[in-house]
Amino acid sequence: MKRHLESGFWTLCIYVLELNEIKVNIIGDSLENENALIISNHRSIIDHVIFPFLSRTVLDEELIEVPTPKGNLNTSEKKKGARKDSFKKEIKKGSKIRFKLLSNEEKILAKNLSTMLIPKINFFTWYEIWCVPTPNYFKHISQADENWELDGETLVSIFQDYLDSPGTNSTQWLTLFPEVNIFTEKDSRMQNISGERHYLPQFQKVLYPRFGGFANAIGGLYKTKYTRLYDITTIYYTRNKITGAIVDFKPPSLLGILGVKDNYIETVIFVHVAGKFLNRVPLKRNKLEKYLENRWIKKDKLIEKLERRILHENVKMMRDITQVN
Repeated sequence: MKRHLESGFWTLCIYVLELNEIKVNIIGDSLENENALIISNHRSIIDHVIFPFLSRTVLDEELIEVPTPKGNLNTSEKKKGARKDSFKKEIKKGSKIRFKLLSNEEKILAKNLSTMLIPKINFFTWYEIWCVPTPNYFKHISQADENWELDGETLVSIFQDYLDSPGTNSTQWLTLFPEVNIFTEKDSRMQNISGERHYLPQFQKVLYPRFGGFANAIGGLYKTKYTRLYDITTIYYTRNKITGAIVDFKPPSLLGILGVKDNYIETVIFVHVAGKFLNRVPLKRNKLEKYLENRWIKKDKLIEKLERRILHENVKMMRDITQVN
């Protein structure tokens, strides 16, 4: 019953995105149906809805691999198979992007999330592991407490309860936002000013990651059934529905999603997936902090690279349309 209530909540959230005609564009490594820790940059409160949606794509991807009785793919399966090929393509630093990013967009559709065949989503934020947001979560958002970390005794207790909870026989995804707070230009500038005094890397597209929660997650999941780490990078961009021109790379506001929106503007959520083995993450604190910092340096560059490419493709597409007309 609890799983049905939780999945119902997230299905409703995804349905709100569907009503707002929001599109999604997923590239990178395939998401596998196995226990995983997910880390992601944090652009919007809507980020939380992305991961239940991604969990459903695991089932969709597995269905692609099921052959027809004759061993042949029908037309719809071929189309999905083509999407899977592009889904697996990876963007690496310094390499050219050899496929069209904008051709991979699809509509967000709300589907059944209660099935045991897809991973169950949990979030690890501000001293708690939760599936559905509580009043405590919104209180911490308002307080913007970014430097939280569990002590050893509490860490063992919370993760033991989580790992022993009913339903953990199914696949579990534990999601963490190392930046803690949602990215804003103001916070980015303030962090860079402070970071410069301490000789820290300067970021333009992400906030400097906080190590406490990540260290807690790695410690709490050490020697458990969790085998994968997914590094998710999200970008939002808005586009004019009539002309197709990209307006900006700002995420929609919560009010915009709940109904106060511009009927001439559509939003696309761009998701890049990088899969890693969890046992490759170092356990020693200094090495673990360096590992996360390096991932965020790469993420900052990746976002800049993807935004440039998206703009380039959009301009070219607009030019082609103009020439045809």
